[in-house]
Amino acid sequence: SLLEVKNLKKVYTTRFGGSPVQALTNVSFTVEEGEYIAIMGESGSGKSITALTIMGLLNERSSIKKGEILINERDLLKLDSITRRKMLGCEIAMIFQNPLNALNPLLTIYDQMAEMLLIHNKKLSKKEVEKRVINSLEEVQLPNPEKDMYKYPHEFSGGQRQRILIAMAIINHPKLLIADEATTALDVTVQYKILRLLKSLCSKYGTTLIVISHNLGLIKYMSREVIVMYTGRIVE
Repeated sequence: SLLEVKNLKKVYTTRFGGSPVQALTNVSFTVEEGEYIAIMGESGSGKSITALTIMGLLNERSSIKKGEILINERDLLKLDSITRRKMLGCEIAMIFQNPLNALNPLLTIYDQMAEMLLIHNKKLSKKEVEKRVINSLEEVQLPNPEKDMYKYPHEFSGGQRQRILIAMAIINHPKLLIADEATTALDVTVQYKILRLLKSLCSKYGTTLIVISHNLGLIKYMSREVIVMYTGRIVE
């Protein structure tokens, strides 16, 4: 299996003191290579916290009390921060909920995508970086990649920003991609186009996909297996 989460228990301490709040309780699941899997549940059930824990994007007030997160049998929780950081965007990538918040408003799309590439491929020349950025933007069907890559996030529509986030997530061809409510802010027609695009790109690169949502229609279209969460536990 590509990803194995075993007995994950995570707690948060509140800024007011008192007893820690248990966010995840004995969460265990397995994701096979090339599989499409969905995690669903109501707001506050622990879906996004599970994803952020896998990514290692932990809040300073949170701590993991027990458990393992294995990627190709390597426990992410035992890796040092530098090694784990090298895996982000390369082996594991994430598409966040709100593209306007996820993109830096002060940097062009090219600067942000080039950074993603150069962190993992320091020897790439400027020409090679430009070519990879243009290719990724073409894959997500942005109308004019050569010009669009020098624009800023606010110059794009919501659907276009979501396509840019997908391009950033797949530019290093990660083995595992987590899409956290990736189409929530979009209207239904645009949602379907983005989902179809995401599915075809994952199929092209053999990427394993975890979709997080509470939209049953989306889950039916995107995944073959569903994990249902409630109050920080997997219930079905």
